[in-house]
Amino acid sequence: MNFGRVVVLILSCSLFLTGCWDRRELQDTVFVAAIGVDYKDGQYLVSSQIINFGNVAKRGTGKNAGESTWIGTASGSNPFVAFQNLNQMTSQQQLYLGQASALVLTSRAIEQDVEDILEALYRYRELRYTVWLFGTEEPLTPLFGSDALLGLSPELTVIHNPKPAAAKVARTRPVSVRQFLKAYREPGETAFIPSLSLNNKWETKEKPMPVAYIDGLYAFYQKKYKKKFLLSDVEGIRWMNKPSDEVLLQVNGPQFQAACMVRSSHRSVKWTYAKGQLQYILDLKIKASMEMGNGQFSKEELRAAADKMIRNEIMETFQLGKKSNTDLLNLGKEMYKYDLRQWREIYRSPEVKPALKVNIHLFLEHSGTYKAG
Repeated sequence: MNFGRVVVLILSCSLFLTGCWDRRELQDTVFVAAIGVDYKDGQYLVSSQIINFGNVAKRGTGKNAGESTWIGTASGSNPFVAFQNLNQMTSQQQLYLGQASALVLTSRAIEQDVEDILEALYRYRELRYTVWLFGTEEPLTPLFGSDALLGLSPELTVIHNPKPAAAKVARTRPVSVRQFLKAYREPGETAFIPSLSLNNKWETKEKPMPVAYIDGLYAFYQKKYKKKFLLSDVEGIRWMNKPSDEVLLQVNGPQFQAACMVRSSHRSVKWTYAKGQLQYILDLKIKASMEMGNGQFSKEELRAAADKMIRNEIMETFQLGKKSNTDLLNLGKEMYKYDLRQWREIYRSPEVKPALKVNIHLFLEHSGTYKAG
């Protein structure tokens, strides 16, 4: 009798146990690697990049492999609706955003409200704020279809793994959605989104192979999109970022050329404000070593030529930002951070035209195997 009661009690308790009714089976799930958002004719177009790792693996064995990348696109009145429509198009399997590593916005989408786009996408709670954020003027389908060199996984392209490329470029850093929103919402900081483009400088025997690379920056200030700047026009930005790797500095003197590697750099920003005139003072300490050189020159001549080149890069970037009313060097960020009251007083007027003074302290540690004259 007691045994029967125990059995009944156990069976009754089992009714309150949770099951796996909402379990997601792997074979029924499609993992999205990257998301793209475009805007055309009043509609948002959302594209998803899906990577077939089985076909990627076959490439290394010499077997006949199919396509490694699949791209789907759907439209809607906002990105949330567009992705819902895309999900319905793949009714056999469910699209899962938890493993996405990149989000790419076209220039047309960036000209809309970027914050609204992100808010719509992040209604999908599995999408992480750590995904890399990019802009582009390229169509999304060929960009997502670009290959990695040597037939390696698309996960090794700059879209999914931008740190090595950004270290070489040195003028920009990879930006996650979290990092962008943090800067975007700061009134005294200029936020940047790296820009992607395609080049056809690589090719196989059969055809050219488009490769994605970082070619510029989209700038935002006080939650407003300013414009896109090419990296070749904003060389001075690299001296405001702490280098994550060694930076190449090519120095051209009157009768010589030299290649120097910047080992470390440190900058500090101060300012003066008197009679309505704002002047920033940038102190830059750089340690570098010369790796190669052509022509005869002394160490002082090399230092003077390098000083001039760095100064010109910074001032040209500063003047370019001044023309478009964009703080490309993020000089105002320091004032906003350390003297909010004065920042509010000065930047109350949107027509602030600051000046810049640059002090450079360049230390050449050694000249490698080359003996400077």
